[in-house]
Amino acid sequence: MKTANAVEKFRRIERLALETMLDLAALIVLFLGFICGAAVALSTLGGLGILYAVLFSGLSLLGGILGWGLLSAAAENLRVTKSSAGLEYAGKISGTHYVPYMACSECGARLLSIEKCQCCDAEIVDSHATSHVG
Repeated sequence: MKTANAVEKFRRIERLALETMLDLAALIVLFLGFICGAAVALSTLGGLGILYAVLFSGLSLLGGILGWGLLSAAAENLRVTKSSAGLEYAGKISGTHYVPYMACSECGARLLSIEKCQCCDAEIVDSHATSHVG
């Protein structure tokens, strides 16, 4: 008869992340701003004149764009906070990202081949140079 021990394991539970919901809400607010802007423009054309139609529809559009920007910034802030705490986050953080690559130790040029440096013709002898070449 075989014996076994109880081993603690973890399973991943996927849920919609808060930052993803904020991004979705931002797009909905932007869409509603455009819809309200068009509706206000059409409704005010009949009685108040073209100036009020443009003014009110512009304010509706501006409100939608500002709401989108605010919610997108909140989602970005949440991603950066989770990233700095070492937690997983949904979506992408905007800005600069660093990508590792292999460089020649003699001249510092980026390696395009794992055998030889194209810049200074030095032979590459490091065995783990196969990753991040290209």
